[in-house]
Amino acid sequence: MAALRLDESFEEVPLLDDHCAILHTISVDHFEYGIWYLPLSAGLSAHKERIEDQLGRKLPRNCWEIKFALKRDFVLGVPSYTEPGTHEDLGCLNYRQMMALGAGIFQSSWMLRRHREVKGFVAIALEDRPKLGPYYGRLLNSYRDQLGYSIYPVLEGSGYAIF
Repeated sequence: MAALRLDESFEEVPLLDDHCAILHTISVDHFEYGIWYLPLSAGLSAHKERIEDQLGRKLPRNCWEIKFALKRDFVLGVPSYTEPGTHEDLGCLNYRQMMALGAGIFQSSWMLRRHREVKGFVAIALEDRPKLGPYYGRLLNSYRDQLGYSIYPVLEGSGYAIF
């Protein structure tokens, strides 16, 4: 079993126009990740309008886009989304570590909901990471009964609206 650890606190990261992103650090074994919560109200999501068109409705206020990256990718601000295998000192995550990372993302979102008014989330796979969409789908299916939100596949399966 992979060892999962979540920081107790969240870090606010200033964005443009008086908005703040939220960064939460989790660790899976020796892999340290940052869970990056971007407020959709900040207008930084390139997909918000397409998602709303596909849903046939506006996303709720206080909706956040979830992204995750190696914590070392956040050193210069916005993460560069490198893969662990590109770093000699890390290597690739195995299946148990991938599942622990998913559990950490889910637990982090629950922790955020205790500290912020959260009406929903959007999770979108990066274009150069097509396997991320199905990974999100498997995670959401695993935690469907615990989410407390409805799940809507969007962007031809590469993303999900959760509210």
